[in-house]
Amino acid sequence: MKVLGLVNLILILMAYFFVEKDAVEKLKKTRLNSYLFSDEVIIRLNDIKLARAKLLKVDNWSLANYPSFNLDQEKIEKFLKQLQNIKIEKRLPDDFKFKGLCELSLGDKLTLNIGNKTNYSENFYIQLNNESFLVRDLTPQTKPLPKEVYRLNPYKHLRLLSFCESRNFDLVSKLIFKNYKIEHLGFDYFTGSSFKLNFSNFSGEPLPFNNHRFSQYAMSEFRKQLLSVKVDRYFKDKPFDSGTRVLTLSVNEKMIFEIYRSGKNNYIYSKDQSIWGELANSIFANTFYQDFWETNILTRAKTRICVHYRESKSSCFSYKSGVISDSDTIYLDFNNLYKTLDAISKNALLVKKIDNDKKFEFPYDFILEFNFNKFLVKKAKRIITVIDFQNNFQYEYLIKQDSPKVSALN
Repeated sequence: MKVLGLVNLILILMAYFFVEKDAVEKLKKTRLNSYLFSDEVIIRLNDIKLARAKLLKVDNWSLANYPSFNLDQEKIEKFLKQLQNIKIEKRLPDDFKFKGLCELSLGDKLTLNIGNKTNYSENFYIQLNNESFLVRDLTPQTKPLPKEVYRLNPYKHLRLLSFCESRNFDLVSKLIFKNYKIEHLGFDYFTGSSFKLNFSNFSGEPLPFNNHRFSQYAMSEFRKQLLSVKVDRYFKDKPFDSGTRVLTLSVNEKMIFEIYRSGKNNYIYSKDQSIWGELANSIFANTFYQDFWETNILTRAKTRICVHYRESKSSCFSYKSGVISDSDTIYLDFNNLYKTLDAISKNALLVKKIDNDKKFEFPYDFILEFNFNKFLVKKAKRIITVIDFQNNFQYEYLIKQDSPKVSALN
């Protein structure tokens, strides 16, 4: 049994030796083909040790010390692609010396020391393990360069150095929500208002007023905007002394973010990642639950409408998508009427419940009657106020200054 065990051990050691030898031979073959790394070496890589941070890969790349941080995967992949594009121009003698600027490790077998750039071209020096090379980065230059610096292009070398010198927070995604598949959002404002959105079926809690529906378009657009929320920079500790919590945001009913305002700046704190960020843009301050409702009281369908003026004058007509037809009288203020109909076909600025007595005191200009309901209308310079007489709701609509003239077909 001992002999058999010894034989198995020898076979395992031999297999390991030949695998390692094969990897070394592949690396040497790659160098003979003029590139520092083969695609296979980079693809199989699952840990990178930078000057100030260590990266590990399981499914995605993460920080060894902060595994919960949401990293910029695209930035890391661009760095790996840049390594694949490094072409060997010349192998340097063993006694050649150059100044190493930043050292990193690729796995536990490869150590890369990035040296300075030459003064006469875009080439720069690199040491891989104990071998030194003069190399050129063949990554396409997408940013236009001035003619006088094109030949010396320092940016690729600087980009490589910059990544090598990255700190932990430099690798966290600036688009803080980008890597999340957002299905649920919960909003809890410091004012006391709170609501929930469900993007899987475009619903929410509480239900909209007056049997209005949720706007699938508005919810989809907000989710797009959320994915573009950007952080200028991150902090380990709270970056301000005094501020106000504006909102607590829950993502997918488990991840908690707090939004703060301090002076003119907005900050976000991720409870799950224990990290602060200064927001470059914020969509939360002006987010109103009713923005996700369809609060138009007039639909696109053809509707028979009667208008009643205080002067005991009335008229009935059909209306669809900006066109008035089948009017039973020529007495219509087409311009003002159209602005009203156009406004109430859009979403309201505000919907609120009112007491039953309020509707009898409302100083309306005229009454619209359609869909077995009456709507009291008061027009100001930019705002149209409408009272849903049957259900006791008040609407505020914006009058568009560039509203087109009405079309009338009699």
